[in-house]
This record gives sequence, structure tokens and C-alpha cells, in this order.
Amino acid sequence: TLNYKVIGLLAYGKRNSAELLEAIGDVLADRYQFKAVITKNKGNASRPCPTPLIEEMAEKCDVVITASGD
Repeated sequence: TLNYKVIGLLAYGKRNSAELLEAIGDVLADRYQFKAVITKNKGNASRPCPTPLIEEMAEKCDVVITASGD
């Protein structure tokens, strides 16, 4: 279950990726009670995710969902 978990939503920087993740977060929030939701955007879909961002999400989140968009 995702109840009382910290959920990470990591957009890849492509158009509509943040909007897609927001919609997914809304659907999941109807079913689960999250402890927190952390949203981030790596900013550039053509580059790897910066290591500090990966480490931050891994440290703070129980689950991370990503999306590339378009």
C-alpha cells in the first residue's frame, strides 16, 4: 500500500511531463493517504538526472514515479 508513504514525482523536463505526473498524483491521492508528496523536475530530458537530485529523492521518498511527457 502507498498509505502514509512519501511519494516522489520526478518529471524529466519534456513538455507535459509535470502535468502527467500531477494527474497521476491526483489519481493516487484519491486511493491513498500520503505522508507527503515531493515534486521535482530534472529540467533537461536529454541529460542524465543529476546525482544530487537522485540522492535526494532516494533519501526522502519511499516511492518515486517518473514521466517523460510529450
